[in-house]
Amino acid sequence: MKNLLVKPIPPSIAKTIIEKNHYSHRYPGATLLNFGVFYKGKLQGAITFGLGVCKFYLNFVAGSTKKNYFELTRLWLDDSLGKNSESRVISICFKIIKKHAPNIKWILSYADKNQNHAGTIYQATNFLYVGIGGTTPSFKLGNKIFHT
Repeated sequence: MKNLLVKPIPPSIAKTIIEKNHYSHRYPGATLLNFGVFYKGKLQGAITFGLGVCKFYLNFVAGSTKKNYFELTRLWLDDSLGKNSESRVISICFKIIKKHAPNIKWILSYADKNQNHAGTIYQATNFLYVGIGGTTPSFKLGNKIFHT
């Protein structure tokens, strides 16, 4: 997937893509960076970064402040992009962030156990796996599951 182009997109476009396609159907309120994923000129996904909602995140790495870390908050790619496209996109984003936001020292992400995600994609991009936490609070309304 070397032909993928990752570049900033307006929040409104990222919000539309995430709310339509991501399993959570929610765009995080604390989003600071929005990237579109393009293949052959067509927008095929979005990835967002922002501030985590939990203050305990700052305890994960010594010396952390709200100004030197991000949380990878959402990632959705069209299935047509194929195997390894997620790790490729994450890698590209890391390079962009390192170049344009050198104050960012670390990035946090979660795999949603409720969705049978085990963090494989994150581990493939050299995230440090620190274990399994609790499940994401959710509720069911009709046939739809909503994450809180």
